[in-house]
Amino acid sequence: MANIKFSAFTTETDDTQIDFLASYQGTTMKKIAPNNITGAYPFKIEIDSLYSGFVPGSLSGAPQGNTILGIDAGNALTTGTNNTLIGNDAGLLLTTGAETTFVGRSTGRVNTATGSVSMGYEAGYSNTSGVSNTNVGYKAGYQNTTNANRTYMGYEAGNYNSGGNNTGVGYRACNGYFSFGTGQGTGADNTGIGYEAMSSLNGASAIKNTAVGVQSLGGVLTAGNNAALGYRAGQM
Repeated sequence: MANIKFSAFTTETDDTQIDFLASYQGTTMKKIAPNNITGAYPFKIEIDSLYSGFVPGSLSGAPQGNTILGIDAGNALTTGTNNTLIGNDAGLLLTTGAETTFVGRSTGRVNTATGSVSMGYEAGYSNTSGVSNTNVGYKAGYQNTTNANRTYMGYEAGNYNSGGNNTGVGYRACNGYFSFGTGQGTGADNTGIGYEAMSSLNGASAIKNTAVGVQSLGGVLTAGNNAALGYRAGQM
């Protein structure tokens, strides 16, 4: 039998009309029934969306532009479009939200909003309706729920601070003071850059602060409108 180019084959979309798929294992040719492939590993390509490892059962109307890889990633997705969810439980509760990117186990786990980016284990975990947030690093921005326009980069950056319009870059930068008795930081409009810069914001009055340098404005910070530059500058 003469060789046939792949382009010469007829495209078949009904798996009931396909007897088997051929492949190789080492030097041995193998035959695999299509239903064995889909049953063993969930996989779906629909328009320009890709689902691998888990196909959300709630999809409605073939939402476009989604890439979902991981068990229970995008589990509740219905009509949300242009989302990238990679990792176990990534974007678990996302339904109609769009243009989100969550990479890592449980990133953006309870998120229902649009336009956020979280990368790293449990980054942006508690965010529900806050939009336009960027969380990069282990548990970065973990506790934020509804506030928007936050950028946290670094291990636990902004972990216990739920205020909006904050920027924290560095290990536990722009973090919130936390205790079981007083809750967590809620200060907004702060910028902390450096290792543990402004690492213990406490209360809603800790606003409009700028700290640049290792542990600058460190310690429990309750006041606003402060600026500190340098190693441990303004440390409490």
